[in-house]
Amino acid sequence: HCRSSGINAESTQIIIPGRQVGRHNDIYVCMVSFSHCVASPGKYVAIASTTVETSDPLAELAPAFELLGPVMERFDEVSTTLAPVEDGMADRCFISESYDATSHFETTATDVQSLYERVTGQKMDLTIDPEVEQEEG
Repeated sequence: HCRSSGINAESTQIIIPGRQVGRHNDIYVCMVSFSHCVASPGKYVAIASTTVETSDPLAELAPAFELLGPVMERFDEVSTTLAPVEDGMADRCFISESYDATSHFETTATDVQSLYERVTGQKMDLTIDPEVEQEEG
């Protein structure tokens, strides 16, 4: 319940700078609620993540847990991230990277754009022409 921690929103994304808490990597906190149809009214789902730097990963997330306050139930998991060893150009086998700790998917979007360019030989064009009517649906 994030309101007890001073967060008064139906969803939020917070990036705690690593330097601010004596770390090399940032800590990410993403919180969503009933308005996103992921929890009962008045309840919240939060994800805290970072890149592990020590042998005690849960302690590394302490600043996020303090920010979130009391929780009903908590699930902890440490995941290994993987990256392809080749770019796929030689064998035409294109492999994406694992999701990382970031909660805003910037690195995933960059990986997808890189994959697209390697597969097609063209940069992905994400511009929208305001003169072209967009399909609804």
